Amino acid sequence: MEISGKTQPYPLHRVHAPAMGEKHSMRPAAALQETAAGENANDGVDLSDNRNIIGKAIATIKAIPDVRCDRIAIIRQQLESGAYRVEAERIVSGLMNEAAENDSILRKIDATR
Repeated sequence: MEISGKTQPYPLHRVHAPAMGEKHSMRPAAALQETAAGENANDGVDLSDNRNIIGKAIATIKAIPDVRCDRIAIIRQQLESGAYRVEAERIVSGLMNEAAENDSILRKIDATR
């Protein structure tokens, strides 16, 4: 987002939300007339670059599947063949490490109070 100019902010009377990639123009009619007359010619707001980046990020996130079908298929096959084994020690170790990490974070937060 880029905001430029030295004049005081002025109220927006009408806001137009353009389509993706289209430049924004959010100036009231009085400001547009001043710009035409040469005053405030450098004032303005340009949001189109950030809007494009955000739009691409949202599209990328929406393309990621909620469920990892490939992983589910592998586990389902292992279950059906009897090859799937629960590694209880590994699970418990991971949970204990996470609990210790959370405890450390909470202690740091408490120390700042």
